[in-house]
Amino acid sequence: MKQILVILILVSLISQPVIANTERSFKIWVDVKLSQTGLLDFLLPRFSLKNNTKVEIVSKRTDSDLALGVSNSEPIFAMNFDKYGVLTINENHSAVFFIEWMRSGVVETAVAAFNALNGTTFLHISRDVQRVEIVFEGNATLGAKLAKQHCGRCHKVGQSESEFGIGSTPSFRALRALKDWDERMMSFYVRNPHPAFMRVEGISEEFDEERPATISPIELSIEDTEALQSYVSGLEPANLGEEVVYQ
Repeated sequence: MKQILVILILVSLISQPVIANTERSFKIWVDVKLSQTGLLDFLLPRFSLKNNTKVEIVSKRTDSDLALGVSNSEPIFAMNFDKYGVLTINENHSAVFFIEWMRSGVVETAVAAFNALNGTTFLHISRDVQRVEIVFEGNATLGAKLAKQHCGRCHKVGQSESEFGIGSTPSFRALRALKDWDERMMSFYVRNPHPAFMRVEGISEEFDEERPATISPIELSIEDTEALQSYVSGLEPANLGEEVVYQ
């Protein structure tokens, strides 16, 4: 009876369709001029961590699954008079997904953060010429918890004006009332003074041991930053009064 049962199990396993164990990875060739800007060093870790995909940069274009920085293809980035496009070399599902990711609003926000960090003027070119409204889709509940835990040291982070904060530091509601609040939130972790005591796993550089943080360091994941962004987006903007008009 046991032998018959074992045979039935083996037959059942053999009859099942074979599912290919496709590794989520691809190889990319990057134009030297684009590589030297450091933009890809800023973007690739974000993609790899978020999508659990290994990206290998290769020196030969013929060894890659896609090439980035190709002048005769549809552009994704532009800097000064240079436009950088992407070209598929080999069929690879992860590479194709990466191309779509590169055209998304997520990368638009990341490029804005890179510009703020390096003082560069990279532009993100999407198929839609009109500016897309930025929507933060993180976990707002987690964001509220993180804001009180970390940001509350300096900022008033909630709806209540009775919260304590450093007088010279704007509240989250005041920041939310600014016209460029979304751009500020996209790149808050690279805006001073945050880099001195805050880092994002997989994106920020390690803290300099010769320049220790003056306060307890804060280490965030990408999901944490998205949660904070989502939380702030849901706050009611403070009434800052009318704009000053110069005569």
